[in-house]
Formats: sequence, C-alpha cells, structure tokens
Amino acid sequence: AAAGAARCELDECTEEFAGAVPGAVCGAEQQCRDAALTTVGDFVCSCVAPEVGTATGAAAECTLDECKVPENAATCRGAGQVCQDANIRVKDTWECVCPTPS
Repeated sequence: AAAGAARCELDECTEEFAGAVPGAVCGAEQQCRDAALTTVGDFVCSCVAPEVGTATGAAAECTLDECKVPENAATCRGAGQVCQDANIRVKDTWECVCPTPS
C-alpha cells in the first residue's frame, strides 16, 4: 500500500453536496459544472438557453431578452412593428410597438 496524503475530491454540483435537493447548488433552471474537484467554491452555474448568465460559486442571475426569441420577433415583424422587452429579468414583459417614423 502507498503511504501519503489522500487526494480528496468533491463535486460541488452533486445532490449529496447540496443536501440531497436537486438543483440546490445553482437552482432548478440552471446547469452546474465543477471542473476542479479538489477546490471548493469554484463551481460554475449557467442559465439554460434561451436565458443567459453565469456565476462562479453561486447561482447565476439569468436574463432573457424575449425579443431575441425568434417567435416573438417574428410576431412583431409580421405586424410591421418592433419588439421591445421592458425588463429582461422578468418573463412576459415584451410587446410589439409601432416603429418610430423616420
């Protein structure tokens, strides 16, 4: 048997680390990646597309410009209007508005 210190690894994204609650580390709507299993606090939370945002060591703040969702943009374009999203942190805040005359 080899003598010496053991190599301790901890995947901070696992349910065991998070207290057996699925999604507890990053949140249910996010993906977690822990590339360095020997370092604590370096896990990365990423929002699931089409939302964007990442954070290291904590849940990410996810945002979504709903006007970048193809169906929403097409709805406005089809009506000859422009899409505007009033708050990218809150869902269902986009609307079609009349274009500004040039």
